[in-house]
Amino acid sequence: MRYSKKSRILDIVDETPGMIEFLVDYHPLFKRLQNRLMRKTLGKFATVEDAAKIASVSLEELLEKINRRVQPEAAEPREIDHRETLKNIILDLHAGARQEDIEERMRELTGVVDATGIADLEQSLVKEGMDESEIKGLCDIHARVMGGAIDHDVEVVTPPGHPVHSYLEENKVFLRLAGDFRAALDADGDGGIELLGELMKINTHYERKENQLFPFLEDAGITSVPQVMWAVHDDIRAFGKAALAAWNEGEPYRSKAIEFVTGLEEMIYKEEKILFPMCLDTFDDSDWDNMRRGEADIGYVFIEPGDEWVPKLPSKSADSPKKADKTPTLQRLALETGMLSLAQLNLMLTHMPVDFSLVDENDRVVYYSETRHRIFPRSPAVIGRKVQNCHPPDSVSVVNEILESFRDGLKDEAEFWIEMQGKFLHIRYFAVRDPLGKYRGTLEFMQDVTRIRSLSGERRLLQWDEEND
Repeated sequence: MRYSKKSRILDIVDETPGMIEFLVDYHPLFKRLQNRLMRKTLGKFATVEDAAKIASVSLEELLEKINRRVQPEAAEPREIDHRETLKNIILDLHAGARQEDIEERMRELTGVVDATGIADLEQSLVKEGMDESEIKGLCDIHARVMGGAIDHDVEVVTPPGHPVHSYLEENKVFLRLAGDFRAALDADGDGGIELLGELMKINTHYERKENQLFPFLEDAGITSVPQVMWAVHDDIRAFGKAALAAWNEGEPYRSKAIEFVTGLEEMIYKEEKILFPMCLDTFDDSDWDNMRRGEADIGYVFIEPGDEWVPKLPSKSADSPKKADKTPTLQRLALETGMLSLAQLNLMLTHMPVDFSLVDENDRVVYYSETRHRIFPRSPAVIGRKVQNCHPPDSVSVVNEILESFRDGLKDEAEFWIEMQGKFLHIRYFAVRDPLGKYRGTLEFMQDVTRIRSLSGERRLLQWDEEND
């Protein structure tokens, strides 16, 4: 029996003595397998196919060399289709099977497949066409039974200033607040409302993950983990809002609050035992440095990042190519109705009292305006990212419908308005077409029109100095 492209690297090195040394000799990048933490995290996800992509070698050649290395008398790897088992559990979960039965079947599965192996199975199901929203329903159950499936020796340690350190420091505060919140709920079923407000600041933590960490995972080819995790973020946010709404309406809110705090705690556990170790073995210091540079655009909660971490970046020799100078020059751009220097164009775009982003014809974000009026967070990590990955999973299907209607010429505009945090937001999407009518992208245009909606009467130009702002 031969290994396949879907065989996990961890299984291969565990079942074949000397395989690590053999792979290191084959390609220097596989030296990372000598790191125990790497084998326990990324090694559990990575297949032979993934390893070939990482090392930029032929999949067929790598498979052949691995299978030749395996001695005939070596124990053959087990090829149990755990994907089918997990798929049946998910289908039965959505069909209304008893929660206790689902949890028991998950315990049986986690007895033979560890926590990151479950994530690997989830990723393979997504590749086969299963929607992330179907898998999302399994996350909470998985978290409840995963205690025995995770190696608790995996401990993440990074110096202050490293992005992971900032996440961990925030988690410490949230876990302390969560404990205090549970105690307040036990003492008084409707107590702890101030603590609930503090815990709901987790949104900033999640937005930093979604807009900074997740794009780097996507670039590394890890897509299902951020998609499923973002969907769970949205559930946790919804639990918190439901609890707050119940309290505001004078209704018992303990059960909703427990849902919220439980989801928050389980997500922290997944971050620290699976996500962050995997990321540390996936990204190099250059990735983390770029990630950190964009984090301030989104912000931190309860903490200020330190400055002890100094990334180890490649030295720049005199012969190395220099990056293009991004400083606006005096070069003037000939536009249809005038001429602007790059400096003037940048100033104009950043002073508009609206947020807008441009997505190209390939659905990739190529620009966003960085203004002081920004409503939703953006950071440089979004540039080049698929616009579908910039939206919560529940709304991706609608985004695709809008883009396809623009691309096919069926629509030129889509308009929405929502109320959020006391603001009335007006959101519009415009198809961008060249003079020949060919689709070139989509412009997203967003404005807080709360004050505009409150205007009445008139104020003429000569009355401009009567403003009391």
